[in-house]
Amino acid sequence: AIETAFLTHLTQQAERGDTVVVHFSGYGSQIQTDSSLDIWQNALMPVDNILSTDAGLMSNGLLEETLLLLLRSLRTDRVITTLDTSYITSQEIDTAPLGNLRVRSRPRLSPMPLNPDVLAFQEQLRTQSQPKPFGNPSRPIPGIILSASHGEQLRKASEQLTTTAPPSSALEASWSGFSAGMFTYALTRHLWTATAPTPWRVSLHQAATDIQERVGLAQQPKLSRQKSGSLRLEDLFSTINAEADGVVIGVEEEGRVARIWLAGLPAIVLEQFGANSLLTLVPTTTLEPETPASDTVMSARPSWPQLQVSGRDGLIAKARLSSSGQLAPSGQPNESEPPSLQVGQLVREAGRVVPRNLGLTIALDPNLERIERVDATSAFATIPHVKAIIATPDQPADCVFGRVINPVQIATALASTEASGDSESLTVRVGDLAPPSRYGLFSMNRELIASTGDEKVEAIKLAVQRLVPQTRSLLTAKLLHLITNENRSALKVTAVLKTIAPIPSLAQRSTQRTDPTQFDSDQAAISVPVGSRMSCQITNQGDRSLHLLLVNLDSLSNLLLLTPSQLTPNQAAPNAEGSEIPLISAIIAPRESPTLPQPATTFEWSIREPIGTTTTQVIASHSPFTQTLIALKNSSSRTTQELTTPTNPLEVVSALLQDLHQASGGPSSANATGETYTLNVATWATLSFVYQVV
Repeated sequence: AIETAFLTHLTQQAERGDTVVVHFSGYGSQIQTDSSLDIWQNALMPVDNILSTDAGLMSNGLLEETLLLLLRSLRTDRVITTLDTSYITSQEIDTAPLGNLRVRSRPRLSPMPLNPDVLAFQEQLRTQSQPKPFGNPSRPIPGIILSASHGEQLRKASEQLTTTAPPSSALEASWSGFSAGMFTYALTRHLWTATAPTPWRVSLHQAATDIQERVGLAQQPKLSRQKSGSLRLEDLFSTINAEADGVVIGVEEEGRVARIWLAGLPAIVLEQFGANSLLTLVPTTTLEPETPASDTVMSARPSWPQLQVSGRDGLIAKARLSSSGQLAPSGQPNESEPPSLQVGQLVREAGRVVPRNLGLTIALDPNLERIERVDATSAFATIPHVKAIIATPDQPADCVFGRVINPVQIATALASTEASGDSESLTVRVGDLAPPSRYGLFSMNRELIASTGDEKVEAIKLAVQRLVPQTRSLLTAKLLHLITNENRSALKVTAVLKTIAPIPSLAQRSTQRTDPTQFDSDQAAISVPVGSRMSCQITNQGDRSLHLLLVNLDSLSNLLLLTPSQLTPNQAAPNAEGSEIPLISAIIAPRESPTLPQPATTFEWSIREPIGTTTTQVIASHSPFTQTLIALKNSSSRTTQELTTPTNPLEVVSALLQDLHQASGGPSSANATGETYTLNVATWATLSFVYQVV
């Protein structure tokens, strides 16, 4: 079916100058195409990848080389190909899921014979009589190729696409009510929230950042540029005039209730997106960023109809026009008759509801014995805001509790299996290697979280109690990730993360439509060496002062903050023995663009261990962070020439959410209860930078 659709819809109909989009999201594998020579080829595995014939079962995947020939048969160079898949390797640790992640690959289909039509179709493409250069097997692959992970896709098919980087895997995740390839989800989200002109490398980097926050470098998307590597988003969409988070796909009750497909929300926000969350309809005429207006919240925006969410099932939310229908620019109810909802209308997030009792979900490794799972469930139940579940593919989780394995054991087991001559079964089960009574916490991509494994043999209940500080750190990180909102903030702020040479400017984040091409790099992940001196240039493009926090989350989810006295010289710098944290926010005046920390301070922001994925957040608001600074002052930690590390990180972040809740105020928090933080996403800005400390 894929081959027929490609030939009839694309090869025969696409003309010069047309834009063609090819997207495959699914599983891959390797197929033996010549049993006598032991030749294997990468293949995409469609729903009919195994055929039942009179002669028995046959493999029927779409060979990767066949896909390349199909792409070369197109009459246009404006081609965007996306491959969200992986190919199994000959030596691989058991891919049974830890938590809710899976590698998007199937085991090799051996000794199953290959459907002869697969190779016959490939040969037909090689010999087809199309005018050159179209159909020429040696023609460069047209357009660009976005791969879910480098080191796997197309590595044997084209020298132009080879890479020396270590291979990574395309991963699939499950969320409440649906599952998807992580790359497909992240890329789709950023395409919905992007506006032209945006280079594809920028969209890829933004998608990679989402993935990196969740699984580190286990999955690294790759952009392969061919003849038309400069394709931009406007080459895909004829008009992009408004960012959106979703679209109305159905209406009820005479246009008062809508079913909405939510395509543009971050996964962690979507998980909490439910009753009382607010959406706004996107106006048909988008307000241009250069329109002169005050940046007072809502004052620069027209009256937008508001919808209150009543529930969500997977990616589909149900919402009703709010009682007043819309908000006037002043934030007061508009008495005019609200419009009826229509299929195809775009929506944006307006109000975010975060449970005050939001907890950490820990999946129990299925390799644990039953008595171990019972003891772990009982032990985790004594920790506030922590819930243990049995790891299954369809159960979302934040981390995994399981046995700790020595990597040397894995290498030894693989070598032993290979030496045995069993070339078709070089798979080792993790559970068979893990020694009893050594436990730790793992990320969702099977990596042991540093400092959570213990060399000592210990009872499982003692292991859980030892991990209490780490669970609080992980919950702190989860809450911080919930306040990212650069695409929906009404504040006008831009931040540029910098370091000393060799790469002075690392990345830029902004609530405004800016030209991202100054950060011209095809690298999806940013690396920063330990010891690098860091700074952040923050531009307040509005006409009101901004209160500022600068927050770091290291690879252990430890919370580190740059306090006001470290950022700006308007407060006395702390002495060597430390000093109390002042209850005054760092403030950036309108139209100013300082680099923080400022030279007048004695503080030097430098990158330190641990290595791994680190997130830096710039958090800005028109309102002061009063509760946050009080929580910092109450911490027993002291401020020195290093970053401030509070001993009460969960309380500090909870206080930050309370500050944002109070700053939201007005109609956007009218439905708040004592059990939730209700946040007007327009009233603050959180700009996130994700990078690897190496």
